[in-house]
Amino acid sequence: MVVLHTKFTVLTKKLLILLLLISFVIFLFHPSRFAASYDFIDKPDIFRHLVTVPPPENMSKPLCPMISDFNNSSHGSYLLDLKFKESEISVGGRWEPSECIAQHKIALIIPYRNREKHLTTFIYYIHGFLQAQFIEYSIYVVEQTPKQAFNRGLLFNIGYTWALQHEQIPCFIFHDADLLPESLENIYACTDMPRHMSSSVNTFRYNLPYGTLFGGAVALLQAQFQMINGFPNRYFGWGGEDDDLFMRVINKGMSIARFAPDISRYYMMPHNKESGPAENVQQLQYISVYQDHDGLNDYSRYCSNITDKLFPLFTLITADLRLPEGYNELNP
Repeated sequence: MVVLHTKFTVLTKKLLILLLLISFVIFLFHPSRFAASYDFIDKPDIFRHLVTVPPPENMSKPLCPMISDFNNSSHGSYLLDLKFKESEISVGGRWEPSECIAQHKIALIIPYRNREKHLTTFIYYIHGFLQAQFIEYSIYVVEQTPKQAFNRGLLFNIGYTWALQHEQIPCFIFHDADLLPESLENIYACTDMPRHMSSSVNTFRYNLPYGTLFGGAVALLQAQFQMINGFPNRYFGWGGEDDDLFMRVINKGMSIARFAPDISRYYMMPHNKESGPAENVQQLQYISVYQDHDGLNDYSRYCSNITDKLFPLFTLITADLRLPEGYNELNP
């Protein structure tokens, strides 16, 4: 009995040590441990920072409400039970409220490659979301041919420029196809500062992992986007362009706006994570060197054969991407 008791005591101690080690590892690598504290615009101040479209002089209809009375909490799920009026959507994915005058007009730009399920889910969801917010909107999906590695920033520049050639848009929202907003209080509109919309994502346990993150879903006024010279074009492969975009904003004397964490909640649809090339990390040190000559004013060097096709729920823009002559010369 003494031997059994001794063995049991040793086994218990080993189990306790193992549990302590597991707990320590979980604590060490838990996403919330690395969560960044950040300033945000609280609910009462949001409307003061939103930039609205000036109403027409002769209004035949009332202004739309700034926020829907839809009850977010009634469904108990990240997916809101939203329906949309497909018959009212113009070919190419354009919609505006029929019963009132929208206070916000946006173009939603979505970079895309090989994620058909994500894109389909997102398109059907976001139409209902935007219509519930009484937003006047157009949806542009930008896809590149498969010759080069995926270039998210360049696709955003292409979509932005293409959209402006076809309509006057004051506010642009640059949005990944795998993110679904969870709260209708997260108004899809621009603010007086460049806005990071997706600061609370489920994959980070609704924490902001680091303060310079400026990816996922961001909103910028046309004037703001022009000032920072858009996205960089040089990041082929995953990663880097969102951190570059953050520094472009800071370099031009602006700061980032974020809404309260309980408003900025997003669900990220599951997908395989990709690793980016080491060159993308290295290029971050050269942002201030090439910001003014690598972006909106230079994107055409990187692409050709840009075409569009109008689908019932969105406009698809397709482009061939290439590495231009002198691509490596921007690195000092």
